Amino acid sequence: MSSPSTPTRRSFLAALGTGAAVGSAGCTAFGDDPARSDYPEGVRFDAGWPTARHDDANTAAVLGEDGPTDGTVEWRTDFAVGPGVRPLVANGHLLVADDVLRVLDVEGGAVQWSAPLPEGVSPAVLDGTVYVPEATDDPALVQYALDDGTENGRIALPARPTTPPAFSNDRETAFVAVDGGEVCAVDLSSGTVEWTREVPGEVRVPLAVNLGVVVAATTTGEVHCLTTTGEQFWWRNVHARMEGPPVLGDRRVYVGGLERSLRALDRQNGSLVWEADDDVTPFDEAVAFDGRHLYTGGGSVQAVDAATGEVAWSWQPDGGSVRCSPAVVGETLVVSGQAHSGHESADLGLVAGLDPTGGELLSGPERWRVELGNYAGHAVAAGVGRVFVRVSSVDGKPRVVAIR
Repeated sequence: MSSPSTPTRRSFLAALGTGAAVGSAGCTAFGDDPARSDYPEGVRFDAGWPTARHDDANTAAVLGEDGPTDGTVEWRTDFAVGPGVRPLVANGHLLVADDVLRVLDVEGGAVQWSAPLPEGVSPAVLDGTVYVPEATDDPALVQYALDDGTENGRIALPARPTTPPAFSNDRETAFVAVDGGEVCAVDLSSGTVEWTREVPGEVRVPLAVNLGVVVAATTTGEVHCLTTTGEQFWWRNVHARMEGPPVLGDRRVYVGGLERSLRALDRQNGSLVWEADDDVTPFDEAVAFDGRHLYTGGGSVQAVDAATGEVAWSWQPDGGSVRCSPAVVGETLVVSGQAHSGHESADLGLVAGLDPTGGELLSGPERWRVELGNYAGHAVAAGVGRVFVRVSSVDGKPRVVAIR
C-alpha cells in the first residue's frame, strides 16, 4: 500500500532554499510543547486567509496574526450572499465568491471590482493573483490581478475543476481535482498541465498539499497520498464519504467522514493512528488545527487531542449551538452558530472568541461574544485584526459581517 521511500521534511526544505519563507513544526502557539505539536512544517505563514482553510494544508489556523479582542461589529456588506460563501482575505482585500466574485476593501467593505463566476469553485489567492477554477464547457484556471481585477490569463484544464487550487511550497505548481476522479498539476510559469493522476471516486473537497505530498479525499471514502510528481505514495479506504477537506499535519493526516467520525492516519504509510469516539461531531467535517488540537463545531465546540483523539474540552452556548468550521486566529479560537434569545422564534446569530486551551475551570473558554442576525456561520475567515462571517438576518438577506 505504500512506497519504499518518501520525501523527508528536511530534504524538501533544503530544496526550497534559504530564501523560502516557511514556518517550523513545534510552533509555540498556546504554549505547545514542540515535541507534541503536529503543526505542518513548511506551511507558509502568509498574512490573511488566502484559501478556504487558510493554507494549503487546510489548518484553518493563522498563528501569526492577532484576532478580535472584544467582538465589535465594524461593518457588513450591502449585498446579500448565498449559503456556500467562504470569505477569503489577502493583501488588504476581502474576497466574496458567490455567482459573482466580489473583491472588497477590508477596512470598510467597499466593492473594488467584481467578475462573473459561472459555475465556479472557490478561488484562492497567491502573490497578488486570484486563481478562479471555472467549471464550464471550457474548463480553466482563470487568473485575475487582485488589485484591479484585470484578467491575466487562462490555464486550460483537462476537465471541469471540482476543488480550489492548492499550491506547492515553492509556489511554482498548482494542484486541482477535476471531474472524472483525477488530480492534475499545473505549472504556473508555463501555464501547462504537468501531469494528471486518476484516483477512484470523485474528489469534491479541497486537496491538502505540503512538503512534497498531495492528499486527496474522495466521495467513496478513500484517502490518496500522492507525491507532487504524481506518483501514488499510499492510499487507504476509511469507508466514509469525505465531506470536509483532509488536514495535513507534520506526522499525521486528519480526515472526517459522513458518519461524523474523525480519524488520524500516519502520514508515512496511511495506517490508522486513532479514531475519535462517535460523539465527536465535526460540522461538515471541516476542523481547525493548531498543532496540538483539532477543533470541531458540530453542535458544540470540541477540542480533540491530535496525538490521541481524546476530547480535551468542549463548550456550548447556553440554549444555543455552534454550527461552523472553526478558525484559530493568533491565540483565539473563533466559532459561530446560534444563541438562545429567550423567545422561541427569535434566536440570535452568535460569533464567539474562545481560549483554545479551554480556559479556567470556573470561567470556561469564552473570552468575548457578539450576537447578531438570527444565524451566523458557517465558515470563518480572518485577517487584518478582523474575522469575517456570513450572517443570516431577519430580512432574509444574509450578508458578510466584519468583526474586530
